[in-house]
This record gives sequence, C-alpha cells and structure tokens, in this order.
Amino acid sequence: SRLYKGGLTPEDLVCIRSDGSVVAGTNTPSVEYQMHWASYAARPESTAAVHTHAPVATAFGITNQSFPPINTDAIFLADTKTVPWFMPGSTEL
Repeated sequence: SRLYKGGLTPEDLVCIRSDGSVVAGTNTPSVEYQMHWASYAARPESTAAVHTHAPVATAFGITNQSFPPINTDAIFLADTKTVPWFMPGSTEL
C-alpha cells in the first residue's frame, strides 16, 4: 500500500491472513484487503487477487461506462464488471 506500482518487486509483496495480519513481507497491506477476501469467499477457486488502478479502466468505471471492444484482445474483456464508486477500504466496496 502507498507504493509506486510501476516499481514493485517480489520483495514488496505482502501475504496476509483474512483478518489483515501480515504472514510474510514487511510492507503494509492494502486497506482494501477485505474486498480481496470477499472475492475469495465468492469464488473459492480463486488463488490470487490482482488489484490495479489502470487509468483508462478507472475513467470508464467512475463514469459508469462499459469497456468498448477496441481491438481483438478486448473480446476477452467484453464481460468485465464494474461497481459504483465507494470509499476505498470501506465494507461497501
């Protein structure tokens, strides 16, 4: 959390328990870990959460627009879901 995402290394990663306590790593976990754990509960077959703030995806999300297919690779994202804006780290998110 609060790290420049473009410069992350494996040593920057943090492994946590469902209560947010750190198992491995020295950095602070994201305040949004509860959202990640809720994703695991909803999809037990999941093994990882990748959390990004891609500028274009964020722009579409905050304007409640879907992702238009702009190239052939976009067909894999055609059913991408978005949620309304909520306070980061909130239980609503």
